[in-house]
Amino acid sequence: MSDPQAEDSPYASAATGPFVGIDLGNGAAPDKLTICKSRQLIKDKRLSQTMLKVINDDLKPKGMRIDAFIAS
Repeated sequence: MSDPQAEDSPYASAATGPFVGIDLGNGAAPDKLTICKSRQLIKDKRLSQTMLKVINDDLKPKGMRIDAFIAS
């Protein structure tokens, strides 16, 4: 998903906001510059594998897992 698509997604789908933890009744979704900077930080700090482990630790009791995390 491109940064502009990610910015628009919580407004376009009622399911997206709660999924990513955004309550549009209490604030705005992050803009594309914020999303871009966040993706760059994840890439620069090599945080993707750490994030994937944390996510999978949370998903494991539910019998789910994610095999790949790509921050492009």
